[in-house]
Amino acid sequence: IKKLCELYAAVKESIIYAEEIDDMKEVNFNAISELRHAFDHLMRVHAVEYNINSDVPSNYVDINIDKCYGHIYRAGYDTLDMLCITLRFKIGKMMSGFSTDTITHVLPEYFREIKVDLSKIDKEITDKRRNKDVGYPNFKNFMDYAGLAKRLRKHNDVILENYAGMNDYQWKKRAEEGTKKMSKIIIAITILIAAYFLGLSSK
Repeated sequence: IKKLCELYAAVKESIIYAEEIDDMKEVNFNAISELRHAFDHLMRVHAVEYNINSDVPSNYVDINIDKCYGHIYRAGYDTLDMLCITLRFKIGKMMSGFSTDTITHVLPEYFREIKVDLSKIDKEITDKRRNKDVGYPNFKNFMDYAGLAKRLRKHNDVILENYAGMNDYQWKKRAEEGTKKMSKIIIAITILIAAYFLGLSSK
């Protein structure tokens, strides 16, 4: 039961955060379904504990606790899979709109630290998903996976904090470049006009 509580706490945290960052604020029905099945197995255990159901095999409680753990474990992995996909998509989408110059000036640690860590996280996520085995739940592997999601969350938060600054900087640079181009055009037109009138006056 203690292991169930530890796992459930970690899974619940992931589910709540996944719902919060979802643009549509939709729940993960696969995860909720797994938790419903887990609850059913837990109630079977308590039914035996309180003599509501006593006509069961000797290993009935152990079997149901294991199945309960398996469902929570599966709910956790379903949530982490979607959470990591969502975070990586959001990060990629946000950063794709900015030039290298903008990122370097406003968020210099992106290229030095964040982008490097994102590459590492991608590789580590592949390893964690490959080692997932619902038949033999591994709490450490799950918590390591949850740790990767938290690293993605941290990077996402840093980018969000600097998003307005990067946007302002980029618009400012574009405005400056537009002003420079316009100045060059005006100068060119002025020179042409002057040359035209000089040509007329010399005739």
